[in-house]
Amino acid sequence: MTLPAEPREPLLLALRRADPPAFRREVRAVLAAQCSVSAGARALGVREATLRDLLAGDAELARGLDLDDWP
Repeated sequence: MTLPAEPREPLLLALRRADPPAFRREVRAVLAAQCSVSAGARALGVREATLRDLLAGDAELARGLDLDDWP
């Protein structure tokens, strides 16, 4: 038997508010490893729409990353 995983989206958004540089490092590391927004969202445990909104609202987040499904 496994325990249900805690939703990670609220935790990630709390990190964004509390420590924006740490949030960017975490998200950028996952996106760099996954090479796509959809895979990055799954790895981060957030909805893809949320991750796309975060990327659209923070140019620093995707700067220099080569993502298959992001402009």
